[in-house]
Amino acid sequence: MGNSFKYDLLKHVVQDDQNLDNHIRQLEERAFIYKDHDFPEIEYKFKHISIQETLYNNLLMRDRQSVHQQIGETIETSFTMIA
Repeated sequence: MGNSFKYDLLKHVVQDDQNLDNHIRQLEERAFIYKDHDFPEIEYKFKHISIQETLYNNLLMRDRQSVHQQIGETIETSFTMIA
C-alpha cells in the first residue's frame, strides 16, 4: 500500500472491517482519497502524496511494522497470482 490501495487487500488487513466502508466514505467526502477504478478490482488513490505520507509518518514504528507484516502475509496467502 502506498499512494494507491486495493479495497480487497485493505479489507483483509484491517481489524474492524465493519466500519471500513464508512471510513472510506468519510475520506472520499473530505477529498483525501478518490476511487481510481472499479474493475477488475476497486482501487483508491490518495488525492495528494503528501496526505499519504503524513498518515504514514504519523504511525508509530511498531504499528508500521505490524501493518507491513499484515500486508505481506495477506498478499502471500490471499492474493498470490499464478503465473
